[in-house]
Order: sequence, then structure tokens, then C-alpha cells
Amino acid sequence: MFKNLTAVAAAMFALAGAQASASLVLIDQINTTGPTTTIINTLLDDNGLGGLIFFTRQDSGGGLDESGAADSAFSGFNSSGTSGDFDFDLSGLDYELTHIVIKAGNDFFLLAFTADMIMSSGDDVAWSIPDGSALSNINFFGGEIPEIPIPGAIWLMGAGLAGLGAARRKAKAASAA
Repeated sequence: MFKNLTAVAAAMFALAGAQASASLVLIDQINTTGPTTTIINTLLDDNGLGGLIFFTRQDSGGGLDESGAADSAFSGFNSSGTSGDFDFDLSGLDYELTHIVIKAGNDFFLLAFTADMIMSSGDDVAWSIPDGSALSNINFFGGEIPEIPIPGAIWLMGAGLAGLGAARRKAKAASAA
């Protein structure tokens, strides 16, 4: 019985530590003119993301366009027309990268990392503008990494393991009778 519970517990811990590869999905797109910051804030607010922290803005040449909460964490920005990639490392800052907004001409594209991904550091995260003109700038947004209440997680896992043990004993008792 304890061998099976140990195997289940080990599998749960292995799955909890696994991290998926980084990929971006398009959330929203608008075509408009006006002050870039105002448009981006409206785009975020319209999608329920008004509380995100602005990290930095990189221009199409790879240089820093506007400083934010974590501008020094982004590097290796490469742009080639409507696609490119970037490197970042937020590991020492207690932040996670969740969204980017790409501006190309009058088009603004809101992209997000796939669900359940905490991105504190990345390596060559690729982006692409669907049917857009050449990139003007890319804006990085995120938030503070939420703290996971360890005592709550331990109690939940313990209750699950106890339930598995009780079910096993009940099954053994039923087969013995």
C-alpha cells in the first residue's frame, strides 16, 4: 500500500515541477491612432488587465524606448519585419511576464503566454505579428509572482493521500469478505 502511495506522491511532485515551453497566443487586436500609451492602457483595460505592471518598451531597433519596473531584465531583442524573439530574466525580481503588446503601424496586438505559465526567465521567446506591418515597438507587462500557501498545499495533499489510503483499505476489505 505504501509503495503505491509513494509512487502517486512522487508523480504529483514531478508534474508540479514541470514547466511547459513558452508560446504566445493572440488575445486582442485593434487598429487606431493616438498616443501609444493611452491606446495600450485602453487595450489592457478592455481585456480586464488594467492591473498589470509595465516592465519596459523596446523599439524596433532593439533599444530601450521607455523604462519601467524591470527594463534591465530584457535583452537580446531581435526584430525582422513582422517576427522576432527576445530574452529576459526576471528571476531575481519576484515578477512574472504574462503579456506583451506589439505595435506595428496603427495596429496593436495583445499577446499572452499560454495558460498556467509562470515566466520569470526565458530563452528566445518568439513572437509574430499576424498580417501586420513592420514592428514599431514591443511592450512587456506582468505582475508579482503570487505566493503559494505551502501549509494549505500540504494539508490538501495529505487529505488526498489519506483518501487514497482509505479507498484502498475499503477495496481490500470488500474483496476479503
